[in-house]
Amino acid sequence: MKTPVAVCESDRCEKVIKKGEEMWHKGSELYCSGKCLFDSFGHVKQTILREKQVVGGTR
Repeated sequence: MKTPVAVCESDRCEKVIKKGEEMWHKGSELYCSGKCLFDSFGHVKQTILREKQVVGGTR
């Protein structure tokens, strides 16, 4: 039986991460998958999308 190490920092997930399982980190925050990690940057993705739309609209 694998020992629990941490809980995914994603509010939507909160999966228990066990010893030997792959995990992702951002600073001291631990995530169970790349999807949860990328979701933590949600506000950044929205800003980038808005900038691309503005750039695309000026051509």
